[in-house]
Amino acid sequence: MSSSPIRPLDVHARFRKSGLSLTAPGASAICNVLQGVSDPLTQLPPLIAHIKSLRPSGTQIPLELIEASISLLTQSASDAASSSLSLVTPFDTTSSLSLAGTASLRYDPSLRTYALERAAGGSHQRVPQVAEVARSRVPSVASSRPKMFRDRYHLALARVQEGDLFRHTPFKPAAARLSPLGSLLGVKPSAAADPARGKRYFILGMLVRTDDSVDPPPLLPSGLRDPSYSFSIHDPASTLPLLLPQSLLTVTSIPLTAVVLIEATLRPSPAAFSSPSLLHVLNISLPPHVPRPDLLATIPPQVRGLLFPPPPPEPEEKDQMLLLLKSVDFTSPPALALFSELLSGFAPVAPTLTCPPLFVILGPFADGSRDKADYVSAMANLRAALDAQPSLRDSAKFLLVPSPADAVCGQVMPQPPLPKLAMKALAGLNVVPASNPCRVDYRGMDLCFYNSDTAVPAFRAASATRTTGDLSPTEECFKTMLDSGHLDLTATVSPDFDHGMALHPPPDALILGSRNHPKEGGVGNAGSQFTYGATEDGGGVSCVATGWFGGRGDFVVLYPEEDMKCEFSEIAGGGGAEE
Repeated sequence: MSSSPIRPLDVHARFRKSGLSLTAPGASAICNVLQGVSDPLTQLPPLIAHIKSLRPSGTQIPLELIEASISLLTQSASDAASSSLSLVTPFDTTSSLSLAGTASLRYDPSLRTYALERAAGGSHQRVPQVAEVARSRVPSVASSRPKMFRDRYHLALARVQEGDLFRHTPFKPAAARLSPLGSLLGVKPSAAADPARGKRYFILGMLVRTDDSVDPPPLLPSGLRDPSYSFSIHDPASTLPLLLPQSLLTVTSIPLTAVVLIEATLRPSPAAFSSPSLLHVLNISLPPHVPRPDLLATIPPQVRGLLFPPPPPEPEEKDQMLLLLKSVDFTSPPALALFSELLSGFAPVAPTLTCPPLFVILGPFADGSRDKADYVSAMANLRAALDAQPSLRDSAKFLLVPSPADAVCGQVMPQPPLPKLAMKALAGLNVVPASNPCRVDYRGMDLCFYNSDTAVPAFRAASATRTTGDLSPTEECFKTMLDSGHLDLTATVSPDFDHGMALHPPPDALILGSRNHPKEGGVGNAGSQFTYGATEDGGGVSCVATGWFGGRGDFVVLYPEEDMKCEFSEIAGGGGAEE
């Protein structure tokens, strides 16, 4: 059989005969996959047939459709370990697991539909460098920050248009309609003594802190500025100051820069304000949570199929298992000893499973070092630990998710994977470097991993309001992530890759690499789990905090096929390990 290399010219010719055309990156992507395959041209007809079955809108096939089709068709031909996992990162790249080049999801409010947009920061099959991601946070770069906030607003608008306004509050506006801020400019404010008696408006916008030098809040009898006048609301066109009463500042925790939904009346502003009117807030909330199946149903099939996995099929294997380990310092002998003990415990079990276990290891991997040499050493130590358990090494799969403390991956979110120099020691193994955050299609289930031990305290410190509810700080943080549709509004985010931080639609499971923060204010070492957004039909998002392996060997075993059941365990005698 012929094994001659396939050329882009050959691919273009075959597609033209079928009435389709390709871009140069699309033809290159196909050639890269088929290099080394016997009779590669015979592999093109099923690919062309699959693409035609999707009924593309034009004759020229976009790169995203090519990549998704290749990934789907090659999945059944790979071995069990490879077919169980498809990695999706925020960057335009391909991995050793799948062609997971991603595009960002955009919502067009005028057409009330979704579309795809290529990531602005990279080109096909290339992970951007750390410096490139960091540079894109500069506000002057292609006006990317205003675009980032506008995209966040439009995705929130999509959820509001599909969900019920204020469905978690006693107020039920059966005929509520959103009012753009621009429509209120020039409207005479109500002078009624009772602010609730004026005409009510429903506004969607970003909550920001007011510049006191422009709009100085009135003074209280104590001489302090009144915090009720400390906030404004922005939409893509206009801005208005808010009067946010103290009674609402304890309703829920809302971080600054979150897109919020308010019910308000228009009132006169204090004399020192630049605007003649302000919005007196009567109700405030984050956009309503829309369950994943309901939100997926609003996305056109041709878009949904490219970006998101289908609903979970009935699993054939009943022993699916993910092991979640946070903060394994591979340069620390005590941590390495704990990790080696964990591997030896699972080594006899892994080969007997029909579905190979997936170890998700969340950084930091080298005690927060800034030296690449330390990461080379760390991965060499990981290689040695895996080589000591050859049966587990060959049957399991390992996913490495960096943390903000892994300086070689930068500290701007989202983080690129570990550099190739560090990964050389793991060549040939089932070890895959992932970005932070990353979404994983694990046998039809959408799992989102975000590694940040500071996410919970940073969220509480940045919140404009404080909750008096029954949720713990960790549960409150999860709820805010899902309600705001964004993983971390407190982090420094690259505008060009902000779509990688979006939770739209919500995943089946959200895994946060973090210690648990109990309600009484302490910080626990172990992990925790709760389900948010469940309905009478079940569902909801399983939210898991991993705990801290580097302390006493705490880890989580996650069983996706058993309704995301978690077992929180620790290695016996692990308390002596270094934090």
